[in-house]
Amino acid sequence: MKSSLFYLTFGLVPAILAAPGKHGSSYDASGSRERCGVVPFHDSTAVWMIRSKASGWILPKGGLHEDDGGDWETCVRREAREEGGFTLGPVTYLGTFDKVVWYKGTVTHKSDPTDPTVRARGSAQHFTISEAREHLTGWGEKKDSMLQALNAATRG
Repeated sequence: MKSSLFYLTFGLVPAILAAPGKHGSSYDASGSRERCGVVPFHDSTAVWMIRSKASGWILPKGGLHEDDGGDWETCVRREAREEGGFTLGPVTYLGTFDKVVWYKGTVTHKSDPTDPTVRARGSAQHFTISEAREHLTGWGEKKDSMLQALNAATRG
């Protein structure tokens, strides 16, 4: 009790109390959950997308886990497997958009998503780049970073 009172009195709240959230997730200094995402290419003209709970088709995105060891590439590959059932070839860093670290990669193998809640939403599908842009446009903040990542992945 003394140590808890000390922490509260002097504003030194332990990190676990300062950033409640998903168990095993990693948080930045401000208490925000660290997140990664991937633009999973089918080929040079199409990308894979997954169904969201409520807003149509999206790109795989999720939190950096402690098990990822702080490695963004590990996070991206895990999220691709969990949400899309995707195995990726080499991945390339695209940038950070709206606090989400984005990569692109080509899907070398497709299976069922390892996350049962995502698997229950139905299979991933691939769309042309222009169709993918349409799915990500008009949703505001919810899909803005995804659209920025898609645009970065298809430049040049």
